[in-house]
Amino acid sequence: MRPRTDPAREAGEREAAARTADVDLAGRPRRAFGEIDIRLTGHSGQAGADLAEELRQAIGRFVRTTRAHADTLPAAQAETLGHLDRDGAQTIAELANRRGVKHQSMSRTVGELEALAFVSRAPNPADGRGFVITLTDGGAEALATDRASRRDWVADAIATRLTPDEQRLLTAVPDLLNRLSAPAESHP
Repeated sequence: MRPRTDPAREAGEREAAARTADVDLAGRPRRAFGEIDIRLTGHSGQAGADLAEELRQAIGRFVRTTRAHADTLPAAQAETLGHLDRDGAQTIAELANRRGVKHQSMSRTVGELEALAFVSRAPNPADGRGFVITLTDGGAEALATDRASRRDWVADAIATRLTPDEQRLLTAVPDLLNRLSAPAESHP
């Protein structure tokens, strides 16, 4: 009879081994920095799909790890405050649409934020029967604290986990991700 294995433990061991070896989490050889992979010069096909999947997984893992280590607000509250900070006062329906949640769920989140004095309600100038949600000074401060916590955690991770060459390479990533996130109309 084979001994039972712990998948979570095995995954952790693979991750630890990958950090110190020349392989990624899937056991594939890592690409050297600066090394050109001819297969990726075409923007389509299996190589492009493989890279897209690797990026999707890595970005998701990065976001989850950052949130787990640095968030000071629940995700729903931080997202809602972020929308109000970037886009100004909005109705609950607009906020729900932007976050991709139901009106009832957004009403609950807004209620929680109101109880913390992070948002307030004001009459809707476009609809006298309704109201808009606005960010308060306390909400802006809580959001700034949450963002600073994430920024500081990421900065520390960069400084302690990456070599100077990797840190230099990382400076190109924000622009590349911004270009990938730009609306399709802005691409040639």
